[in-house]
Amino acid sequence: MSRFPAAVNSPFSPYFRPNMIQAAFIVNREHELILDERTGCRPVGEEELKIVSILSRIITGESPYVGHADLDELFASYTTEDGFFFCLLSDTYDDRIAVERTLISVWSEVLPCLRKGDMCDARTKITQQITEQFIKISIFGLPAVGKTTLVRLILGKILPIVYRPTIGVEVSLVPEGIFGHHQGLVIWDLPGQSKFRTIWPAYLKGSHLVLIVTDSQLESVLWSRRMLSNVRVWAPRAQLLGIANKQDLGRALLAERVEKILDIPTIGLVALDPDRKQKHSFLTRVCELLGIKPIPCIN
Repeated sequence: MSRFPAAVNSPFSPYFRPNMIQAAFIVNREHELILDERTGCRPVGEEELKIVSILSRIITGESPYVGHADLDELFASYTTEDGFFFCLLSDTYDDRIAVERTLISVWSEVLPCLRKGDMCDARTKITQQITEQFIKISIFGLPAVGKTTLVRLILGKILPIVYRPTIGVEVSLVPEGIFGHHQGLVIWDLPGQSKFRTIWPAYLKGSHLVLIVTDSQLESVLWSRRMLSNVRVWAPRAQLLGIANKQDLGRALLAERVEKILDIPTIGLVALDPDRKQKHSFLTRVCELLGIKPIPCIN
């Protein structure tokens, strides 16, 4: 049994579910759709687009106005000002007060861009603001310790046979079903090469959970221990979980030994070929650290 307690300092309440904004739309004064940004996993079809178009023609004006509409499986929150119509589509079970706050917050950033005719900046601000609503899981460690393999394991994708280093940062949206019915999680796979060291602080910032991945070799574990003080500065509110990967290789330190060296909760894993129990234990521990409802089983 681990000597580390459950995540009592988790930024989320038990069974927390973040707001999942599925799409954002902007219609101009001429009733033309000038921005269509899909930010979620749920498909948005022609019927929803038609309703958004109708709303934009009915709800017009120069003065600020906020409204809502049920669209069967989705919920529309919209505002209009200076002749522009801005709409967010979210899941029907999301906290509607929180969605409205997101709408107003994003719109305050986007409207000045529209007034200047800068659509590129408007799109960037929408993406940034909406992704900040997600739960962010960052994966950090030396090259070739299995970070990208771990991402593919979580997402249920085909595992790589040949090692290819991660160039830049890869961001993946976690589909519903990986963590039970939970949505709104993104995984950031950070490159481990030293030439990318300068971007680590910026990309770890805002993480809710950082997975510190090692290959269970002493050199990798000691490097991770040295880096932990930096990670705590770069992501001060994040939960930390050590992953003692490649437990099947010779000279691999047992997960219990890796945990003592890192002094953070640690799970042993063979990410390239995990058994059902290993994967379930790992995903359940992630749920516990984030304060979301643990998954009952693995498909």
